[in-house]
Amino acid sequence: MQKSSSWWLYLFAFIIAALILNSIFYIQEAGGSHLRADTWRHIKYIISLLEHGAPISTLWENHHSRPLYHVLQILNLKFFNFNMLFDAYLGLIARIGIFLIFVRIFYSHSRRFGLFELLFLLIIAFLLLGFNKATPYTFPAVSVLSFDLLIVLVLFLQLDQIVSHKATSSQYFLILLTTMILILANANLGFLFIIPSIFVTLAIGLYKQKYNILIFSIFLFIFVGTYRFVISIFTPQNYSTAKLLSLVKNNISTDYLIDIIRGYGIGVLSGVVDATGFYNMGGTISLVIKLLSFVSVVALLIVVVLYFYMGLWNKTVIPLYIIAGWGLFILGAFVFRYDRGGFWIVATARYSVVHAFGALGLLWAAWLIAGSMPKDGYRIISKVGLVAGILVLLVHAYQIYAAWDRVPFYNFWHHKSEVGIFLQAHDEENNIILPYYIVGENRNSLEIAKYLKHNQLNIFSKKHGSSQKLIFLISSMEKYNIGKDIGCNNIIIEKSIKNICPFSKLSIDADLNKCVVNNYDNRTFYVKAEIQSRGYVNNCIHIEQQSERLRYDVYEGKQIYYMKLEPGSMLTFYRRKKIDAISLSLRVLN
Repeated sequence: MQKSSSWWLYLFAFIIAALILNSIFYIQEAGGSHLRADTWRHIKYIISLLEHGAPISTLWENHHSRPLYHVLQILNLKFFNFNMLFDAYLGLIARIGIFLIFVRIFYSHSRRFGLFELLFLLIIAFLLLGFNKATPYTFPAVSVLSFDLLIVLVLFLQLDQIVSHKATSSQYFLILLTTMILILANANLGFLFIIPSIFVTLAIGLYKQKYNILIFSIFLFIFVGTYRFVISIFTPQNYSTAKLLSLVKNNISTDYLIDIIRGYGIGVLSGVVDATGFYNMGGTISLVIKLLSFVSVVALLIVVVLYFYMGLWNKTVIPLYIIAGWGLFILGAFVFRYDRGGFWIVATARYSVVHAFGALGLLWAAWLIAGSMPKDGYRIISKVGLVAGILVLLVHAYQIYAAWDRVPFYNFWHHKSEVGIFLQAHDEENNIILPYYIVGENRNSLEIAKYLKHNQLNIFSKKHGSSQKLIFLISSMEKYNIGKDIGCNNIIIEKSIKNICPFSKLSIDADLNKCVVNNYDNRTFYVKAEIQSRGYVNNCIHIEQQSERLRYDVYEGKQIYYMKLEPGSMLTFYRRKKIDAISLSLRVLN
């Protein structure tokens, strides 16, 4: 390595370390350890397996077959109390792994780390560890896709060895083993990347007339197809070939084909920048979007054609594997979810880690093409690439700032979700229905919420108290009656109650017409207030609260309020004079 470039290397290492630390802090601040959307479905199967004696095939049952992920979640449940930050950190570790493997492969081809090489690697680092989307840090089901993509890269690395070099018997075995692990980790994503890679390997084997590559490619295809067939017998998949053909047949039209092209363009853009920002440009697709999507598709095609034409696959086939798998992934996302948002569905946040992985392969292919051009052409391309690279880094630096700026927003939604889960677990009448943004289409949320509470998992785990600020910090669920109906014209309090929870600095003071609850603690409390009056329920008490009122119900002649008491806040109940007799009871929930 040149001595003059060493300080660039130190700066590069500092930026990478800063990116990793930034990601760790962001997960802690905005990650959210509660169940959300798809993760409700995962624990449903885990509960069936652990509590109800379901067969081991339950691990394969899901919207997407992911038995290995279910095993990891069982470990999460046993050792980390089913904390969803486990998924966020698993995804982050996987993305760091992808980056380190890529740097090693990249160096094996470049043999130097000069200024241009480090700038290119910085762009890759920002794609994998930056904040093109904050979703990989805030949505566990998306973050863990990085774990699957790490296995994909390991598989491609082994296939590349077979195509580029003389293979040993152990490498063939490792490919079969890695393929099986990938399918067990995520069958659908695995097939979308495995099948195209098999055909690319087959094409190279035909071109080189290497019969060992041909035979192994055919064997690998049969191996994967057999697994798919056997598993489909026991756990039928939603995304079947018949469904795919039906969807294409029902939607096929000129506009549909044009939207597929736009979908690819948006998919390519989404790998580099947050393309969804263009969605607000108007109800009709603007000329800018048409041009950008067209240019993106043309650039993708040019890169693939030049890569083949220049014979760069003799150096490495991994970029082609990644691009081919990414291309099929975009098509699959488009076909199966087109009715949920047109071609814009390709840019949805849940696909962000896959788009970043695809962009890695595309940019790597473009880098190898530029490096193989004549000197004059390389000079021009390197200058254009330098400017474009700096612009991309600036955009990603801004996106990191924007992601931190949205932390209060994510915390707000995490809090709403946690409160919903918390209240449902304590809902004795079973009449609280969690909103769609928490559970999606899951209809077992009541059973799951009560299971979590009973086993002190997820938000009910005391190990999570320092980060969740939820009521599980309180170990008591005593019911305190601070008033009773005695048939007179006021609220009768047996005595003024001080420090109702001695360990919590929560105090309640009351007189004939008013009851005040003060929270002197540094913790947040949740209070369930049941109010009943003689012959008249509505508006029998006026409530003043400094914090948020979470829910209100009328049940069996009672007014039931769920309220939050933040540190330093006060809750006041005033009796309305026209009410003769009132019974007020407060319950501190844990």
